[in-house]
Amino acid sequence: MIFRTITDDITGANKSIGLFGKSLNDFKGIVNSFKQNGFFNTLLNTPLINIDTTAIDNYNNAIRSSIPFEKALAIARRTTNAETIALIESSHGAEVQIERVTAAQKASTIAAKAHSVALKAASIAGNMILFTAISKGIQLAITAIDNWIHRVEKARERTDELFGEFNQMNDTLSDHKKTVSELADRYDELSKGVNLSTNNNVSLSTEEYEEFLGINEKLAQAFPELAKGIDGNGNSILTLGTKGITAKEQLEELLKTEADLNNFRIAQGLEDAFKGVYTYVEDANEATEKLNGTINDSSETMSKLQDIAENGIKLSGDNDQLIFAGNTNNQAEIDYMNLLTQSINEFWKSLNGSRRIELGVDPSYLFTQQFDEYTGAFEIYANLYQLTPEEITTLENIIQDNVGDASGALLDSISDQSQELQEQVQKGENAWRDFIPNLISGMKSKQTFKDLDSDLQDIAVQIIEGLDYSYASAMKAYDPDPYAYIRDKFIVPMSKLSDGDKQKLQSSFEDLLKLDADNLAQRNQAEIEKLITTIATLLEKDPLEIRVALGFDTEDIQNRYSEALKQAKRQLGGYGHDDRGFEVNNSIGNKIDSFWSENVVTEEDWALWQKVTKGIDDATEAMEAYTEAKKNANSVKLDETGISRLSISQTIDQLNTQLKPAFDSLKSAYQDIFTDDGFTLENVDLSMLDSIKSKLDELNENKELGISIDYSSFDNLVKVLTDTSSESDDVQKAFDSFATSVLNSTDVMDSMEESTVQLVASMLESMGVANANEVAYEAFNAKMEGLALQEQLLAETGKELANVTADDAAAFLKHAGASNIARTYLFQLVAAEQVFNAQGLDVNGKIEKLKELATAYGQSAIAAKIAHMEDQNAKAHTSFTDSDYQMLIDEVNNAVNNVQIDFQGVGGKKSAGTAGKEAADTYLEAFEKELKDLDDLKSDGKISEKQYLDALRRLYLKYFRDKEKYLKEYEKYELNTWKA
Repeated sequence: MIFRTITDDITGANKSIGLFGKSLNDFKGIVNSFKQNGFFNTLLNTPLINIDTTAIDNYNNAIRSSIPFEKALAIARRTTNAETIALIESSHGAEVQIERVTAAQKASTIAAKAHSVALKAASIAGNMILFTAISKGIQLAITAIDNWIHRVEKARERTDELFGEFNQMNDTLSDHKKTVSELADRYDELSKGVNLSTNNNVSLSTEEYEEFLGINEKLAQAFPELAKGIDGNGNSILTLGTKGITAKEQLEELLKTEADLNNFRIAQGLEDAFKGVYTYVEDANEATEKLNGTINDSSETMSKLQDIAENGIKLSGDNDQLIFAGNTNNQAEIDYMNLLTQSINEFWKSLNGSRRIELGVDPSYLFTQQFDEYTGAFEIYANLYQLTPEEITTLENIIQDNVGDASGALLDSISDQSQELQEQVQKGENAWRDFIPNLISGMKSKQTFKDLDSDLQDIAVQIIEGLDYSYASAMKAYDPDPYAYIRDKFIVPMSKLSDGDKQKLQSSFEDLLKLDADNLAQRNQAEIEKLITTIATLLEKDPLEIRVALGFDTEDIQNRYSEALKQAKRQLGGYGHDDRGFEVNNSIGNKIDSFWSENVVTEEDWALWQKVTKGIDDATEAMEAYTEAKKNANSVKLDETGISRLSISQTIDQLNTQLKPAFDSLKSAYQDIFTDDGFTLENVDLSMLDSIKSKLDELNENKELGISIDYSSFDNLVKVLTDTSSESDDVQKAFDSFATSVLNSTDVMDSMEESTVQLVASMLESMGVANANEVAYEAFNAKMEGLALQEQLLAETGKELANVTADDAAAFLKHAGASNIARTYLFQLVAAEQVFNAQGLDVNGKIEKLKELATAYGQSAIAAKIAHMEDQNAKAHTSFTDSDYQMLIDEVNNAVNNVQIDFQGVGGKKSAGTAGKEAADTYLEAFEKELKDLDDLKSDGKISEKQYLDALRRLYLKYFRDKEKYLKEYEKYELNTWKA
């Protein structure tokens, strides 16, 4: 191997050392010099020795300052090259005279000239061929080194290029298939009235003939090989329907030929495409290793830092006290090492000059470092025996302060590193996922695959589709051609099966795909295990390999299921003990096993079991309670609530169409009012107000968006902006109120998922929302709590949401123990189902029903408003209007999304009106109240551990993220949640 990587003894940085002690960077510099200056100039002018005169001067100064030779030499070793160190060593403690440096450089020059003389002599002797060969070799070496350095980049570029070609071929084929499916039958029908040799109309109507010519031209464009000429009117004459088969049959043959050709072309490029894919897989494997290794180590380091930040560090004052050990591969540990170095330097600066002279050392002596250049491991020792107790205490305080200041940044650094590694893993998975369809296409062009029976071909395709990227390494090690691995490990074993085994494989495969992998009943899982074992045996594979490839890898969930069953039997007396004290089933346990096998077969099932059998200790009673609950329960999943689930791209589209236009006009106005020079209403004019209103009109009139923005908040904004006595605080509140109203009139917040909530927060922030995280996470947290509460309501009442009465709700909420925000969101869900989507009620009926629900669900403000409206209508002898109803819909939406936006625009100055926040104690009380509600849900068994942790993270992010005052609270919860 030409180059090897080692770690710098002092900085921990990696550097590559290669031929003749020169690094890869050295060689790259020489190569560039060859390119720019030519071979001869470079060779004759490259110095053979490199003396660092700055290091010589520093060494001489140290000697003059009476620093011991060994210590001065040690300092020099950290900063300069081997040639200079050798020169310093030869001085044996004396100053290095500049004449010696000059002599060394002169010797280098003489050596270089000697090289020059020798080369000139060779030239004179007529050995120009030799130099031509050398030059050519150098150029080849330059190219080889360049290709090696950029191999990953080049491999990925080639893979992207090939994937683009593959996709284009497949897209063209898809277009052709669509053309044939849409036009072939009609062409066959119309062509019966046309002379296909000339395109002359024989019996078609004018409209039919025009249609034929249009279809004819589309087919000619899609399949130019069919055109045999041009008729008198410039239309293509096609060889379709003239070979004893229909045009559709002929076109389908062409499609098959095109597909075969595409598969062949893809097969030809598979090896090159795989090279780039494998570079992503390598990165993913390395990232996974780091996630499982160094990131976990970082967690331990952060625990130490958190402890030091809170409790301080204890320095004994002994000599060679080990205070930290880490590895240069771990960023958190490197950062901690740097903090210690920074701390000792700050301590040293705090000493006066006489004390420094008295100690007779420098800071690096007080904290010494030892490195293992091969493993990257390092250790830091404290040598503080010369310090007084007071000085040691000072140093301890400096370390604690530095660690406390930096721990938040380090935590974010670890989090960022983790996300970067996860992104690398995702890129590997994506590259592999893009590669698999092409691998299958290439496989279909191979004769070994074609020789399989069609049923076996289908089995092979399904197995290969399920392979994950862990197979990439095996493919790479086996053969550069990835199909070689597939052929020899899957296709060939299939082809060697006897007819009986082929039939057995086919039937086992069909039976397996009929089973539900998520059905965890013992009988079902035993049947899955039997069939997978049969398939694996026939193909000479590990059963786990087949299980994973076919999507039946349910080991984790099976373990949880088994544990839940054990808990059920322990609760209900289903276990006895044998003579060695081990649990064994008794008759009750056998009965529970049988019941679970038939009735409790999914994760949702056993969650329901645990909920309805809590506190029951009789097995028969528990089974009856579960059976009744199961019969009545309507298990609700997120996508069955009527709340849309949007992808990331759909969420971006939604924000851009529903929210951004109004916010952009609002932001523009805000920046004209809160300028860099301060607050002013002088820029408020008709065009500003009209710009905002026109955006509202566009959004409200666009029926496809399905939103309705209440103009009352806009009217209030106009009123405040046009009142010359309005102060900055008044204007700020008006902007906040209007922005909140616009947001709540859309369904942006309701459609958030865990994967998009941070995206929504980021985009809201880019639109000018200062408290974007709080707004987004509050809404999402409310949604998740409300959905969990809805599931409990349905399970307890045994009714569908549309049939839950107000009395049912009141009885349920009386003992549900849910948070106010969860109750409010549940009210919105029920209102949407029973009122907003009701078809048989008029406006008065809907509002009366809404009042009834608001009372039952504790929405007293909305119930009171409706009562007041009823009173006013009675006095005026009027009825409710559609606008009244729309206003109440907005009220319900606002009741859930109740976080007021703090709108600051982007680029404008922060107004005085937004500076005043709630006092810290009130703020923390609000957090602790929500946390208690969450803890109660967990302790009551109403949410799982994962649901609890997810909700906890959303909660502390909402309250503490990006708030410097609450940095310690944020770090504490982030670290604890991350560990969990």
